[in-house]
Amino acid sequence: MKQSITIVLMLFSFNFGHSQPSLISRKLFDKIEVFQDYKNKNLYYFAPSKISLATETDGKPKFSLLSMRFTGTLATGNAGEKRFLNLVQFTVKLENPTADILKNIKEQLGRNTQLKPMPIRIIETQLVAGFDENKEQKIASSVGVQQDDKQNTTESYWTERIMTFRVENYEAQLLMEQLEKKRTVLSLNYAFFAEVVGGFDASLQTKSNVKEVSKLFENIKAELPKDTILKTQAIAGDALRFEIDVQRWQDLLKKVDLNEEVPPAYPLLEVKCYDFTDNLRPDLYMKTIEIRAVGVNGQFVTLPAKRFMKSKADIYSLPIQFPFAVRMYKPLSYRVTEYLSDGSRMEGNWISRNSFTELIDITTPLDSNKISRQTIEIEIDPEEMKNLAIDELKIDFVYWINEKENHTAMSFKENAKSSQTLNFVFDKIKGINFTTTAILKNDTYFISPQQSAKDDYFFVSLKDVVK
Repeated sequence: MKQSITIVLMLFSFNFGHSQPSLISRKLFDKIEVFQDYKNKNLYYFAPSKISLATETDGKPKFSLLSMRFTGTLATGNAGEKRFLNLVQFTVKLENPTADILKNIKEQLGRNTQLKPMPIRIIETQLVAGFDENKEQKIASSVGVQQDDKQNTTESYWTERIMTFRVENYEAQLLMEQLEKKRTVLSLNYAFFAEVVGGFDASLQTKSNVKEVSKLFENIKAELPKDTILKTQAIAGDALRFEIDVQRWQDLLKKVDLNEEVPPAYPLLEVKCYDFTDNLRPDLYMKTIEIRAVGVNGQFVTLPAKRFMKSKADIYSLPIQFPFAVRMYKPLSYRVTEYLSDGSRMEGNWISRNSFTELIDITTPLDSNKISRQTIEIEIDPEEMKNLAIDELKIDFVYWINEKENHTAMSFKENAKSSQTLNFVFDKIKGINFTTTAILKNDTYFISPQQSAKDDYFFVSLKDVVK
């Protein structure tokens, strides 16, 4: 039977604040792509390098295929029922350029140059296992991604990431059989995304000659906007091919029968939080979850708090494992705590769950989320500004975030661009308001009544301001 396996994973990486790499400024140094900042001409960003499979010191790949079967009991009310959980998990490394290479690039860019990592936000990947022909079939979505606990968290780029996937039972068994017979090669196709300005550069190409990668990258390029607003766009793509020698390392494949208890260190639970990945809660700095279950001795086993953070927005899902065996037929419970950017802390109540196999999603519900995001574009007619002898036009915005009033403004002067944009994070209920002030060359000025910025685009008729 001719088959193949495709697994898709979305990773969301760091939010670097006000970085504005310009895509059309792309330069190549020692096979490293470098992009200039849109505003700060002395600031440059280097693009990420290739991904490789992480290994132990003896060369053993950090890879596992775990197949778990749970047979229901009278205690759980599902006697004889069989449930399966199959997990593919492996660790990848990001190969960063050496200090000597970065030093050489800085010297070529000139004096007073700053060189920083490109603020990667997303990595889109496909994991393909081909058997007899090159057909693909999506059989799983990502359970989650973790940072290696041994990694230095102060690094600008992550060094290692642990990827975990749930796989349907048939495909897991097929993959296990093919790995045992050394009849398959795995391929991880990936594309890096970053928040950039400047539109799409036609010279941007993937270095990979793998058909699936090229097709993925061409689809990405076709959808890219061509403007100067900060947006998430693809900047590179490649493919990683690797084989797993399960005859040498037989413990990479495991089959476990679960009955009334979960053995230690088996990731049976899954917790998701999209607040940082999808920018749903800009006011949120960190969200933690504490989980407790009943151990085999009848006492509670409580895990240390697991964290989702703004600085690690790519970690949107976590497989949870207990350090000690726990009873599956006893309820588990969890508690969520929010840490806001202003330093305040909000602790939730303990919530009980009867099943270990259900997803725990702690994402803020849309109907209770008080925070919103909006990009507002203001356009004027420069000729109208000149004819009315306007020296400066100021647009003053007022909005609230976490019950605090905030102000920002944009200004149009002679020979300025006809349109400008601003991004806002604000309290939904109070919204955004703005007033327009026209300052004439004779120092007189006119102020328009306050308006509500409910739309994303406004054309300001200067004749309506100067009355």
